[in-house]
Amino acid sequence: MREENQRVVSLAKLATDEDHSPSMGLYKILLTSPSVTPLTEPASEILVLSYDPNWITPIYLYLQEGILPQTKRVAQLLRSKAAHSTIVDDTLYRRSFLAPLLKCVDCAWADYCMLEVHGGKCGSLSSGEALAHKIIRQGYYWPTLRKDCLNYIKTCAKCQFHASVPRLPPVFPTAILSPIPFDVWGMDIM
Repeated sequence: MREENQRVVSLAKLATDEDHSPSMGLYKILLTSPSVTPLTEPASEILVLSYDPNWITPIYLYLQEGILPQTKRVAQLLRSKAAHSTIVDDTLYRRSFLAPLLKCVDCAWADYCMLEVHGGKCGSLSSGEALAHKIIRQGYYWPTLRKDCLNYIKTCAKCQFHASVPRLPPVFPTAILSPIPFDVWGMDIM
């Protein structure tokens, strides 16, 4: 059974009211009172949804609403990054010269993309550069794509086990100089 099925199993246990693993990110809250109150009663509880800002947020806010940072240098960098981006159906995409629009993803999606493309259904346990190219061909982008792919390959146990071992000599061959002809005889055995 694959790792992704553990979340489904936890959801099934949650529905049947069995114990579930809190490490999977599933939490059950028992509400003792209705979460929605009629308009005639004063609201006793207000639910505030917050989001985790990431690298996508400033570019999205600039393209959608024209909001720039206060610092002139940071605003200039943001404008140059936003020049390569566009918003389609409330999703940020990066324009590419050789590929179609690339969907911009955050860190959690980036880890999932690397996992699936490297070892999942698309996987072939390839190198870091090849992994980055495959992710781009699948249509995803994040700023540290190449660096993250190289680091991911370094931490993959299967890649480290099956990697080719470099067979280089410990030192480069050097020429032997002889003051008298035929003083030293040498033979290279290959």
